Amino acid sequence: MRGALGNVGTLVCFGLDRSDAELQAKRIFLPHGEKIKQEAKTDNQYPVYYPLYEDIEKYVQELDKRKLASRLAYVVSKQRKATLIKTIEVLDQGFNKNSLNKIKKELSKENLTREDRKKLIIKKKSINNYLRYIKLENNKNNNS
Repeated sequence: MRGALGNVGTLVCFGLDRSDAELQAKRIFLPHGEKIKQEAKTDNQYPVYYPLYEDIEKYVQELDKRKLASRLAYVVSKQRKATLIKTIEVLDQGFNKNSLNKIKKELSKENLTREDRKKLIIKKKSINNYLRYIKLENNKNNNS
């Protein structure tokens, strides 16, 4: 899996657990250990840099699913810096179990395999459209 992720052109990471965040932080943020922790105070002094492990740890915590808010993600493409994005809100369509049971009941009448049932539901694009389809078919059969 790690090798496959190395070939990804665009990487999108929502909140990750600790082990995944440790792997992805290095890919997303490209820590280099050159971030200055404290500037030099005199001419004969050098600046103090953050140790690489501290730099990486900061990025690991950025990706932590407990810290990264819902709908936020980091996106990185080749030769670009990581960008924090916020996805659009997707509203619940109001699906309920009764609708699912209606669909199962109707599909069981058609004597289809489980795979064919899945394909049929996908073909109808949504459960609400499928329920409308069932009503239309029932009305046609009743009117015939």
